[in-house]
Amino acid sequence: MLEASLFGLACAFLWGMSDYFLSKGSKKLNLYVSNVFLKVPGLVLLVPFVLYRGFDVAVDKHFLILALAGLINMLAYFFHTKALSLGKAGVVVSIGSIYPIFTLIFSVVAVGLNLSWTNAALFILITVGVFFISSSDKVFNLKQFRAKPILYALLSAVALGVNFGLLGFIKGVYEWQELLLVIGSFMFIFSLLMYRFQPRIKRVNFSKQLKHAKFTIIAGTLLTLGSFFYYIGFEKTGAVTVLTIFSSTSPLFVIALGRYFNKETLHSYQYFGVVLVLGGVILLNTL
Repeated sequence: MLEASLFGLACAFLWGMSDYFLSKGSKKLNLYVSNVFLKVPGLVLLVPFVLYRGFDVAVDKHFLILALAGLINMLAYFFHTKALSLGKAGVVVSIGSIYPIFTLIFSVVAVGLNLSWTNAALFILITVGVFFISSSDKVFNLKQFRAKPILYALLSAVALGVNFGLLGFIKGVYEWQELLLVIGSFMFIFSLLMYRFQPRIKRVNFSKQLKHAKFTIIAGTLLTLGSFFYYIGFEKTGAVTVLTIFSSTSPLFVIALGRYFNKETLHSYQYFGVVLVLGGVILLNTL
C-alpha cells in the first residue's frame, strides 16, 4: 500500500511538473513546433529501455489500433497545449482530467457497456465541478467566461478518453513499454505531418524556435518519467487502484506550482470545482 502510494505520488508530481513546464513553453513556442518537441524526449528515453527489455510487436490489426491511438493521442496533446497557452494551467489541467468520462461513454457506445446509476451520478458531479472551475469572477457572469481554453481542454479530454477506450480493445496484447514506444512513435510522425501542413499564416522557421523549446522538452521528459513510475509501480505492487487514486491528484501540483511561481490564483468556488472533479474522477476510476 505505502509503496504503491509513493509511486502514485511520484507519478502525479512528475505529470504536474510536466504540465507546468508545458504551460510555460506554450506561451512562447509555436504550437505546431511544440507538438513535435513534446514527443522527442519520450522516444529518447523509451528506445534504450525497450531494447533492454525486448520488443515483439507484429504488424497486424492490433498494430493499426496503436496507429489510430497515436493519432488521437497526438491531437489530445495538441489541444491540451493550445488550452495551456490561452488559460490558467490549474483550470486547464483540472478540466482535462475528466477524460475517464469520455472513455466510459466510448465503451458504452462502442461495446455496449451498461451505464450504472453510480456512474451517471458521478457524471453529474464532475459536470458540476467543471462548471465551477470554468466560471470567472462571478459564477453566472457569462461576459467574463473565457470559452477558448475551456473548449480546448474539453477537446483534449474527449480525445484522451477515446484513446483509452481504443486501447481497451488490445488490453494484454503488448507490454507497457512496447505500447508507449509504438504510440509515441506514431505521435511523433503525425506531429511532424501536422507541422509540415500547418496553415501558412501560422508557419514559422523551425530552427529559430529552438531557443524557446527548452520548457517543452523538459515537459516531455517529465511526462515520460511519470509514465515510467506508473507502470513500474504497477509491475512491482499490482495495486492499480492505489496508483490511480494518487496519480489522479496531478492537477493539485499544477495549481500549487502555478500559484507559487506564476501567481496564478483561483477563486474559492473554482477550488471547490477542482475537488468535485478530482473526487469524481477518482471514484470513476476505482468503483
